[in-house]
Amino acid sequence: MTSASTRPRVSVVMGVFNEAQVIQQTLDSVFAQSMDDLECVIVDDASSDDTVAQIRAYGKSEPRLRLVTQKKHGGLTRALQRGVEEAQGMWMARIDAGDTWCPEKLARQLGYVAEHPKVGLVGCATEETNQQTGRVSIRRKPERHEEILDALWRDCPFVHPTILVRLDLVRECGSYDSAYACSQDYDLYWRLLFSTEGHNLPDVLAYRPTHGVDSISLSRWKEQARCTLRIRWHYYRAHHAPLFCYRHLIPLILKMLLPAPFKSLKQRIVRKKQC
Repeated sequence: MTSASTRPRVSVVMGVFNEAQVIQQTLDSVFAQSMDDLECVIVDDASSDDTVAQIRAYGKSEPRLRLVTQKKHGGLTRALQRGVEEAQGMWMARIDAGDTWCPEKLARQLGYVAEHPKVGLVGCATEETNQQTGRVSIRRKPERHEEILDALWRDCPFVHPTILVRLDLVRECGSYDSAYACSQDYDLYWRLLFSTEGHNLPDVLAYRPTHGVDSISLSRWKEQARCTLRIRWHYYRAHHAPLFCYRHLIPLILKMLLPAPFKSLKQRIVRKKQC
């Protein structure tokens, strides 16, 4: 067990699967943070490419990097569960392979929670670059706790790879739920936000490549809708949601029943915005 004197302030947790092409830039970004009291815990989910070899090579010159390997591929949720178990920091930050951070990202978030001790979960805005079109967009989520709670009923109020959250809160509320292969962070926020306050910094402190709706398979499209539907249904009932909230389930049901038309519609909308 890590003593309080040697415990890192932040554990950066990442689950990876066949990310050899992008893992280097993400690790460079993590270890370039101005707040250097951190560790990076990477859980490799049985990659079949050179991901593990690259991480091990990187770790030879970076003692703050810890690699955990899974023998069998179990999906992102199980990898994140393992990461939460292995993390030793007081705070947990999430990042995905391919994403990068502003060097001040963690310092800015830690500064905010130091000034606002009731906040145990903080995200930020992101700059997202579509790898197919080159289009750059800024993605912002609601800032204040009351706005975040209001948005929770109809949308995911944080961008997962931007969050900084107290690790003890994640463990106390049961960590990520393996019942959800997708939208595992949305489920986690439902539990966290009724035990702590949340906040999103309006500044762009994270950078993400996106691949557009064209790259999402129909099966993945349906699975995302199915998981989100189950999460909302569960928490609507648990929190005795008013009837009008249930209207937010309708698009998810239609996505599951008619995935091809809905995906085609989304593609047309996205392309129209890009024109």
